[in-house]
Amino acid sequence: FGTKKTNQATTNSLNRSASVCVTKTNKIEVVSSGEQAVRNFCLGKKRKLSLQLVDDIRRVLRMPEIKSDNGCARAFIRLALEKKLLASYLEKLMEDFAYLVEHYREYAFVRQEDVAEQLIGHLLILTTVNISSFSNCYLSTSMIYTVIVIGKAGTPPLSMRLFGSSGEVQQFEIPPNTMYFQVKNTNIGCVEGALVSWCEKNAIVSKVVDMFVFCDRTETCFRLDIRRWTNIDDVSTKMVLCAEEVCSETLLNVIQSEHGSETATPVRSINSQASLASTHSMNTNSDDNDAEGSQGCAKGVSAVENIAEAINLLAKYVDGVQTDCSRSLLQLIWGRQGLCMRIVEALSDGLKATRVLRSKRCVWDYLDLVRTHPQSSKGQDEKAWGLFCSTFKVLDECDVVGKHTKALLFVCEGLRLNCLKSWLSILHKSPAVAKVYLTSASLRSKEVYADLAHLLAWCSGITLDVPPAIVALEEENNLQSAPSAAAKTIRYW
Repeated sequence: FGTKKTNQATTNSLNRSASVCVTKTNKIEVVSSGEQAVRNFCLGKKRKLSLQLVDDIRRVLRMPEIKSDNGCARAFIRLALEKKLLASYLEKLMEDFAYLVEHYREYAFVRQEDVAEQLIGHLLILTTVNISSFSNCYLSTSMIYTVIVIGKAGTPPLSMRLFGSSGEVQQFEIPPNTMYFQVKNTNIGCVEGALVSWCEKNAIVSKVVDMFVFCDRTETCFRLDIRRWTNIDDVSTKMVLCAEEVCSETLLNVIQSEHGSETATPVRSINSQASLASTHSMNTNSDDNDAEGSQGCAKGVSAVENIAEAINLLAKYVDGVQTDCSRSLLQLIWGRQGLCMRIVEALSDGLKATRVLRSKRCVWDYLDLVRTHPQSSKGQDEKAWGLFCSTFKVLDECDVVGKHTKALLFVCEGLRLNCLKSWLSILHKSPAVAKVYLTSASLRSKEVYADLAHLLAWCSGITLDVPPAIVALEEENNLQSAPSAAAKTIRYW
């Protein structure tokens, strides 16, 4: 409002003449790799605000899909909004009074000092919210995705597929002992997760400390939840990892701490550590815990509340009323607080240790025992029992995923086939439950079982697409049973 008329068409044409070509195909291109790039990136994050402003303006002008001046302005606002720099950019532009006088009339909005300050104050509120305004809009533009693998010496070679809200990056190979790896691909939207594979069992869990994905254009950073698998005995060579957006300072602190910086301390997720501790404690119960009935009851109530909260978040996601827009569908189903993980945690409560070497049992061991017990199918629905056995057989024959991952996939298949309530009845009423679970276990409690069955009964009536990362894991390894292969959606209320 209040701009002076200038020959903007000529100016924009000159700017566009220096634009670079952008790949419009889904074919990825390896850009660079090496530790030196990490140092350059750390230094690049300390650029002056004016340099970032000029760089973003030039990037917008080089986008071939934008044909008008208004389109460039909208793209710049979307990019600055996602980078949480819109208020800072406007404040920087308004500092140059000579620039404002040259381009704006006296009554222009940006030349009213008091009004402009109020606008900047309101825009500062948006810096507390993650808004994917640019990533989810310009899907044909080219992006550089940087995968940063932080680990111990001897990091194994990795194969990775990145999944976003609007597409995916096809599989690419990361060489061994590579900390910083870049690929160029068309925009996939907001990064939601990754499918990672490697050769050696337990190699990624024992040697990789943390993993990040950084988008250079929007300067958004996503942390892959490799930490949640640290204390879980899983011999997978393929793994679905959820992505969670974090601030850039978290990445910089972790990188600097790995380089021996005395001032940097890695930022750890409190919720992640609490979840791992909770899962670990569930699997370290012994026969001596039978006397702790009250504690087992409290755990059962907590398990019911966690599952109810997970279902509630999924329902809000479908209705579009969720308050935390940063949570993707993959997080709500597969994440450390997702529905599949919460159900597996409830089934892990009260597992006895094996009598041989006092080793830990897992949910998959109990599923195998139920399937082979001659009395497990007595009084159960024949169709549900058949799906139970066929799904278990398909997953059990796969050797690229461990027992914990198989249990998560089993729950996901139950949701997809809309028979998880019937399967819970099989697990609760099987005579094998007394051999594996303590008397205080959630699965042996009639009250907790009734609450869980009531919750899972709501999981029908609404269809939901399965996240592409889970579908890719199943399709690559033929992990879908015949009925679930036809059902590409999860049903829940």
